[in-house]
Amino acid sequence: MSVAEPPEPWWRSRAAELSALARGPVQVFEAASLDAHARALRATPGLAGVVFWAPHQPHPGVLDALRRAGCDFAAAHVAGLAEVAGLFPRMGAERLRCLPGLCGLEDLAAALAHGAPVTLRHPSPLRAWPELFAGHALTLQLATPGDGVAAGVEATGLADALHLAAAAGARITGLSVTAPADLADDSAWATLAAILGEALAQHPAVEIVTLDGRGGLAPGRTFAEAERIALAARLGALVPTLGGRPLHLILAAELVPSGLCLARVTQTSGADEAAWLACDADFEAMPALGAGPVDLLVAGEASALRPLVDRRGRLGPLAPAAEEGTLLAWPGLGAAVGLPVHTL
Repeated sequence: MSVAEPPEPWWRSRAAELSALARGPVQVFEAASLDAHARALRATPGLAGVVFWAPHQPHPGVLDALRRAGCDFAAAHVAGLAEVAGLFPRMGAERLRCLPGLCGLEDLAAALAHGAPVTLRHPSPLRAWPELFAGHALTLQLATPGDGVAAGVEATGLADALHLAAAAGARITGLSVTAPADLADDSAWATLAAILGEALAQHPAVEIVTLDGRGGLAPGRTFAEAERIALAARLGALVPTLGGRPLHLILAAELVPSGLCLARVTQTSGADEAAWLACDADFEAMPALGAGPVDLLVAGEASALRPLVDRRGRLGPLAPAAEEGTLLAWPGLGAAVGLPVHTL
């Protein structure tokens, strides 16, 4: 049986545009790739929606591509939500979520006043400032094995949290859980289903469930097709636990494909295996550049190289040799690396 050739990376057919853009080191995303990837994830069986953690990559072009693909947005503070809302004034507050973590009175008050759904990681604010929450619908974060300190409400404390919410005049309409760090971990996913099942049995009034997959399902990288298939299998086993409630997934790097760092060759030396290049990117600020393959883009053609970075920020050994001014492209940098960002 023949194996299908992988699709050509988008940047190799747009070398001329990238060359005109890269007057200095930049990071580039392609809107069409963002759209296609987001729509593929949103189409995963078992998911009612996908939420992007906006602080991961807040560039307007990236956010707009994800918005057009139907993704919602989350941030830790009202300021982050306000930035997103300012970009898209016609977008309703229901497409924004505030995940404030452990915060003070002023932050919580601002989050609740904003109108976006708020997730509480601990019931203590309900006890300390019950007057804040009257009339509000809240999401409660459940603790799962492996979560950090105060990362959620333990199953044994759920009844107390529900009592505090009722006394404050608030409603718990959502539950959130952290996704297991490994899609292949059968035990962790079974434990997650058990925790959710018990919580929903205690509080059947829950209307929506959120799975927080930031940095866990595909740590530091974009979802590949194999991971989407594995995720669909996990969700297929989890959905019956939810009793028909919609399931939403929060993602960060997993949702932003094909981030591209561009830099130009500034110096060359040596030949063959001893050859090395220097470029105008700051390697100390971007240590990830030395870890992956690099494309050398010349007149629309590309040669795949794998750099080794020494302490002086040089690349070597490299072949074929490149002239000064040649454009180098590092694919797969979904996270911000301190460079100006553009979206094509």
